[in-house]
Amino acid sequence: MKSQLGNTQFADKLNHLFASRTRPDGTEYTHEEVHQATGITVGYISKLRTGKTENPGYKVIRALSTFFQVSPSYFFDENAIPDAQPDQDHYLETIALRASELSEEGKRALLGMLDHISKLEGAKKPRH
Repeated sequence: MKSQLGNTQFADKLNHLFASRTRPDGTEYTHEEVHQATGITVGYISKLRTGKTENPGYKVIRALSTFFQVSPSYFFDENAIPDAQPDQDHYLETIALRASELSEEGKRALLGMLDHISKLEGAKKPRH
């Protein structure tokens, strides 16, 4: 089932996410980075951003929503503007999603990094 979005409306909303949901250093994510995280091809991302493709399906909308930490409904609400900062649940979902794709060694390394960050921030005992 296709969404009922106009190509320009979807492109405008997606471009807004690229501009407003940036890397920690303030630069936009590249199409390649979005591809690596979502599985959506670089070419298709480009077509979505320029409005040169038909409306995306739910799986694409869901993948982009997860990556940019907005609700899928963001793409359907004409007046929706995402919050400047995503809520904590989206951060946790994204961390869990990306961690689930790591090898066992990668997961252990991630836990070590989290322990280190917790110590730097003065948190209590690591939980694992």
